[in-house]
Amino acid sequence: MTSGLVDCMAHLDFVKIFGFRPTKDLSDLLEGVLTDIRSANLAMELSTAGWRKSVGELYPATKLFGAEWRKHFRYYSIGWLFVCATG
Repeated sequence: MTSGLVDCMAHLDFVKIFGFRPTKDLSDLLEGVLTDIRSANLAMELSTAGWRKSVGELYPATKLFGAEWRKHFRYYSIGWLFVCATG
């Protein structure tokens, strides 16, 4: 994440398309990953592709994209649109 080769992270929970859903709380792991992404000043993609697929939900899942999660990012990529978060 710190190489400078990418400017946006995407599909943190993409594995759900293969039927994988965590059976235990991954909050601590997720918190560390999100902190690293934020420290690298990367954008986070919000993808609606999952709505058209069998998973039937946003990537990342709406439950992951709550207020605590959003505090980590300054920038979001929504499809082709790149926006600056405010607040």
